[in-house]
Amino acid sequence: MEENKEEKKVNLEKEEKKTPEKKTAKTNSKTESTEKKATNKTTTKKAEVKKEGISDKSKTTTKTAKNTKNNTETKETSKTDDLSFKKVEMDASTKKKMNTNEKKSKHGFIKFILILIIILIIAYFIFFVRNLIILNNIKDIMTQTEGSNNYSYTSISNDENGRTTTVSYYKNQNVERTDLNTNNNKAVIWYDSTTDEKVFSVPDAKKATIEYVANNEMVRLPYVSEIQSENGVPLLSLMSIIYSEEYNSTECYVICYGGTEKIWVSKDNGLVVKRESKVGSEINTVEYKNFKFGNVQIYKPDLTDYEVSQ
Repeated sequence: MEENKEEKKVNLEKEEKKTPEKKTAKTNSKTESTEKKATNKTTTKKAEVKKEGISDKSKTTTKTAKNTKNNTETKETSKTDDLSFKKVEMDASTKKKMNTNEKKSKHGFIKFILILIIILIIAYFIFFVRNLIILNNIKDIMTQTEGSNNYSYTSISNDENGRTTTVSYYKNQNVERTDLNTNNNKAVIWYDSTTDEKVFSVPDAKKATIEYVANNEMVRLPYVSEIQSENGVPLLSLMSIIYSEEYNSTECYVICYGGTEKIWVSKDNGLVVKRESKVGSEINTVEYKNFKFGNVQIYKPDLTDYEVSQ
């Protein structure tokens, strides 16, 4: 029993000795684990701090990059805006210049038209005055022969059917005679305004007619009848083209008007020497020649052997 008690004591002492060691070991292990944990925590914190630093740096770098990018984009946008503004300004300036040029060209065109109209008005006025002077001159020349009662002349006319008619006119005071020849068909008209006796004879047929007709004078000098009418000179001045031309050795004024009439008028006596009249597509022509003034003798037709009717 005693031996068992001693073994127990020895075992107890051993255990007591071991216990402090265990306790020390446990304490050491605990301390080490605590230190390890602390170290791990510190390391983790440092890592986290580093990470945070790195993330902050990366964030800062990213922000800086973004800011740089934004600044670059802003600058580029600003440049683009400046270029766009300059382009708009240039476009506006160009449009303004174009509008100004268009306005100038329009004003220039209108000015040109106005000047042209004024020139045309002046030219037409000069044209009118010139025609007026020439026609008044012709009218004055006509008065030299208008009162003549002793003369003769011949007219030759061609119509649209190709017929040629030659007429010889004679006048001596109150007596006149007209000899007609149309394609060799002859006729004579004699008239005395004093007695109103009129004789119409056809020599080839030996036939004649005698009648009494008042105021039946037919022989007149060939003047421009349009000039003799009231207001004829100004009207003819407005609508005529007049120029000079020689016809059958006679200096003439040529009067063209209405697109249908063309008249050659002698500058010496105001008499018509030729006249053309347009009828449709055909032109009728009358030529006047062999003018004689004074010493014109007129004979009454000899009706011997004629068949006379009254």
